[in-house]
Amino acid sequence: MRLIEYVKINPSNKWAWIYLSENKQISINEILNNLNLPWKREHVSMRDDITINIVLNNMDFPWCWYQLSKNKAISFNDISNNKILPWIWEFVSFRDDIDFDFVVNNPDYKWKWSNISKHSNLTLDKLKNNMNLPWNSCYLSKNPNITPEFVINNSHINWDYKMFSSHGKFTFCLLYTSDA
Repeated sequence: MRLIEYVKINPSNKWAWIYLSENKQISINEILNNLNLPWKREHVSMRDDITINIVLNNMDFPWCWYQLSKNKAISFNDISNNKILPWIWEFVSFRDDIDFDFVVNNPDYKWKWSNISKHSNLTLDKLKNNMNLPWNSCYLSKNPNITPEFVINNSHINWDYKMFSSHGKFTFCLLYTSDA
């Protein structure tokens, strides 16, 4: 017997719907075929068996868009190809697979610039070519791609030298000679 069947024939049990909404023994299709049950949309939206096609084909489901925006089961490519959907761009900013060309070409989206600034996929070339964007200097200081040379050559940025304390590329001499 499938778990969903057991749940349906035992409705008086005190089910933890948060956990059932995430349970891998219940498929996303079983959830979508039983919308009369009290699924927790936030937890359904976190599932790793969700695809962009499932979302697009079930727009009547009350998806939790901030969870979908950071769900790794949906690729950044899926998000960028479906910009019209109500993605929460602050949460998209946390994705490991974010495409900086997309960010640069859509600067008016509500990005979380602190996270974009410290993202390990942010190259110095992208940064140099887009200095007009609202980078967060504190989190840029935490970016693992920032080099001492880049800091020295960009002294107009309000660097956070405390953040360099955890940065393996910075020597004591660089920190000592700063204004920190």
